[in-house]
Amino acid sequence: MKAIDIIKIACDFTENQELAIKLDEENPEFTSNENKKINLLLKCLNLIQNEVACEFIPLQAIEEVKATDFKVNYNQFSKKPISIIWAKDKLGRNIRFKSFADYLMIFGGSAKIKYNYMPKEITSLDSDIEEAILPMRIYAYGIAREFYLMQSLSEDADIWEVRFKDSLCVFARKKQEVKMPCRRWL
Repeated sequence: MKAIDIIKIACDFTENQELAIKLDEENPEFTSNENKKINLLLKCLNLIQNEVACEFIPLQAIEEVKATDFKVNYNQFSKKPISIIWAKDKLGRNIRFKSFADYLMIFGGSAKIKYNYMPKEITSLDSDIEEAILPMRIYAYGIAREFYLMQSLSEDADIWEVRFKDSLCVFARKKQEVKMPCRRWL
């Protein structure tokens, strides 16, 4: 999924149809005002991605790391950790750990770490969104909410807030098959 696809849908929600039409062109030339709107919409997309990852549907990764003096710097991880879920040694046993601001202290030489992480920042329209776990429409709802909040249009923002939160709840709800009890004779 590309950022431009989500931004096009968000343009329709934020009454920027001219910009959406221009984004469909092959090699569009943007004015400075249009560039400002695009950058604002990309900023809104980053805010929504971070909100979803931090509050609703966490992104998780598992990595093998080596500790030096019982410390593992957070920059050793391939992604930016938000919180550590567990640490296990080579045999799969849980090991103790303690999180600090700049590093993780593990009581062992090397460990397999499971952690929640922040999504990568989107900087351009052509960027691929690797951590896209929601449909484009839900991201666009959130972008519209943030856009209207930044424009100080709180009534419009409230409308998109409801749509965004309701869509997230429906998406995050556990989907399982409904099992009916067996029929019995009375």
